[in-house]
Amino acid sequence: MLFVQFMSIGGKVGVNIFFLISGYFMINSSMKWRKVFQLVFQILSINILVCIFLSAIGYSYGFKDYLKIIPLIFDVPESFISNYIVVYLLSPFINKALKSFNKKEYSYLLLVLLIYFCMLHTFFNQKTWHYMGWAFTMYCVGAYIRKYDLSKLNWHFGWISIGFVILTWVEILLLDFIVFKFDKSQSIWCFAIGDANKINIFLLAVSIFLYFLRLNIRCIKSVNYVGGGVLHSAYCYGMPITIS
Repeated sequence: MLFVQFMSIGGKVGVNIFFLISGYFMINSSMKWRKVFQLVFQILSINILVCIFLSAIGYSYGFKDYLKIIPLIFDVPESFISNYIVVYLLSPFINKALKSFNKKEYSYLLLVLLIYFCMLHTFFNQKTWHYMGWAFTMYCVGAYIRKYDLSKLNWHFGWISIGFVILTWVEILLLDFIVFKFDKSQSIWCFAIGDANKINIFLLAVSIFLYFLRLNIRCIKSVNYVGGGVLHSAYCYGMPITIS
C-alpha cells in the first residue's frame, strides 16, 4: 500500500510537467491544425484498440464509457488530453495576452490563479479544482519561466525536488497514521496531498522541470520515440472499465 501511495504522486507531477513544457515552448511557437488532427486520430485509434483488447479478455463497457473513447467530445470535464487540446487550440489567444503583460501584471495573474486553484484547495479544502483552469494555470507558469528565463536562477533544483519528494512521503505516512488510528473508514491521503493542484505537487513539478531545463542533454531519437507514446499510454490507462 505504501509503495502505491509513494509512487502514485508521480502521475500528477507528470501532468503538471507536461503543461509546463507546453507553456514553455508554445509561448514562442504557433498552433498547427495538423498536430491537433494527428493527436486526436492517434488517441482515438489507440482507445479503440485498447477497448477491443479489453473486451476480448472479459471486460465490459457501458454506453457512456464507449462514448468517452472519442476524445474532446464526451470526456472534456475529466480528461487530461482533451483539456490539453482545448488549451492548445486557445494558445494563440493566450500567448497574445501573456506577451502583452509586463512582469508585474504577469506575476499578479499567476498569484491570483495559484491562490484560487492551489492555495485554497490545499490549505482550506475548498473545491476549486477544475481541469481546464488548472491546465491554463500550469501553461501560464511554463510560459512565465520561458519569458523571464527562470532557469538562470542559481538554486539547487535537484536537491529541492528530492526534498519535496521526501516531504510528501512523510505527509503520506502521517495521514495514514491519522486515518488508521482514528477513522479507518476513510482514505484521505490522495485528496489531501496527491492532487495535481496541491502545493507540494505543484512545487515538486516546477522544481523538477527547472532542474532538467538546466541540464545540457543531447537529443536521443530512441528516447524521443518512446517518450512520444507515453502520453497516449497514460490516457488509455485512465479509461473506465467494469468486469463482466
